[in-house]
This record gives sequence, C-alpha cells and structure tokens, in this order.
Amino acid sequence: MVRMKTKTKKKIKSWLQLVRIPNLFTVPGDILVGHAAVVLMSDFSTIPFVGLCIISALIYCGGLILNDCFDYKEDLKERPKRPLPSGQISMQEAYGAWLLMTGAALLIASFLGTATLNITIALIVLVILYNGPARKFPVFAFIVMGLCRGFNILLGASTAWEHETFSFNVAPVFITETLYILAVTYIAYNETNKLPKRIWCKMPFIVASVGGLLAGAVYGINFWGFVIFAIFLIVTFNIVESLKKSLPVGMIPPKIGQLIRNLLLLQASFTVLAAPEYIWLALILIISVPFAARVSKKFYSS
Repeated sequence: MVRMKTKTKKKIKSWLQLVRIPNLFTVPGDILVGHAAVVLMSDFSTIPFVGLCIISALIYCGGLILNDCFDYKEDLKERPKRPLPSGQISMQEAYGAWLLMTGAALLIASFLGTATLNITIALIVLVILYNGPARKFPVFAFIVMGLCRGFNILLGASTAWEHETFSFNVAPVFITETLYILAVTYIAYNETNKLPKRIWCKMPFIVASVGGLLAGAVYGINFWGFVIFAIFLIVTFNIVESLKKSLPVGMIPPKIGQLIRNLLLLQASFTVLAAPEYIWLALILIISVPFAARVSKKFYSS
C-alpha cells in the first residue's frame, strides 16, 4: 500500500513537471487582460470567463506535453531525468493526454460561440506548428511561440466578438506579449549551452518598455496601472541584467522561468490600464507571483 501511494505521488509529480506547473499561473492572466480590454466590468460574466480559462489551460498544458514529445531524443541526451526520457511517463500516455486535452478544449469552445471556437482552433494549429514544422526554422518558431501567447489573449476577448465587431483595444497587449515571449523564446533557444548576444538578452525589457508606451497611448494612464507596470519593468530589468556570459549554464533555465512568471505583473498592469475597474481581479495575478515563485523551486519552468 505504501509503495502504491509513493508510486502515485511520483506519477502526479511527473505530470505536474511535464506541464510546467509554475508557468500555469500566467495562463488565466492572458484571458483576464484580453477580457478587460474589450468587456466592461458591468458585462462581466463568470461562467464564460472560467470556460475561457479552462480552454486556455488545456491548450497550454497539451502544448507543453507535445513539446516534450518532440524533444524526446534531445532530452535523452541533455535532460535524461525529465518525465518522458526517464520513463516516468510513457510516450503513449503523453500523446493520449494531449489528444484528450485538445478535444476537451474544442468541446468547451463550441459552447462559447463561433469566435471562441475559431480562435481555439487557431491556437491548436499554432501549437502543432511550433512543435512540428516550425522547429526546422528557428526564427519562424520564435514568431509562432509569440503568437501562441498573443492568440491566448485574443481568446480572452473572443466572447465579446460574438455580437460585436472586432475591437483594436486589445492590440497593445497582444503586440507587447507576443513580442515579449518571442524574445524570451529566443533567449531560451540554446539554454542548455549558452546565452545569445547581450542585446537579445535585453530584448524582453526593451519590448516591454515600448509596449508600455503603446498601452499608455491607447488606454491612457492611471495611477495603479502605472505603478504595477513600473514594478514589472524594474523586475524585468533586474532579470535581463543578470543574463551575462559569466552566468552558469545551469542557471539559464531558472532565469527563463522568471521572465515567464513575470508576465503576471505585465498582465496585471495592462488589465488595470485598459480597465481600472478590473483592479480587484488584477490583484489576484499580483498575489499569485510569490506562489508561482515558490512552486518553481520544486518544478522547472523551462
């Protein structure tokens, strides 16, 4: 009985490792910021919002599982202790989980309307594209990964487009987060060997700074949105400043994880800039930052 419990715990931990549990904290933030950009708080509806968060989480988890399936041969050499190469989770189980998650996401999306379903399909296509054909062309892969995050934000706005025209209010956060993740993906591309040139290591901060100016021009500036964004920039600057050639290779993946988790502050700031009345929901993202950091000590993020 004790052995069975231990085996079950290891299995659960392996699955949590496979889906990069620390990064999952950032998934609802994409939905929230996309929603806040186009939906008035007075029109906020809990059930569709939760449905969008579940769709997003299913696609994100499924995409990470698929990523490890395609990285299997590389991980056998570079990361043999990870769930798939170590045999803790079989390839059949991994592919089965991806299919199940993808099917569930499509099913839920079909109940939320045509716009949501179309964006869900587009997201799934981008995930497959990133893990498949795009891998042969690194620059294309970086763009696709950025678009995965960008379309996740569009997913958050999708329920508002069933009976209304497309709103460009979502453009600042779509552009900023797409380019931010593109830059982070570029840094992570060769994370087991070395960092890219210094200018590319600074790119997440540069992109975010320009994105903040764009958001200010479109949404205007309010006190709390500005404060949260300023904190985000300071944290991002400190992270990218630490990405130096002297940094041990083993420390690169944790830094990538920090940049990804820092999306919580970006999402919170843009949510409040776009719709100040959403500040209480944005606070949930801010509060989750230390929890995500704590979880990252037990589970890798990159």
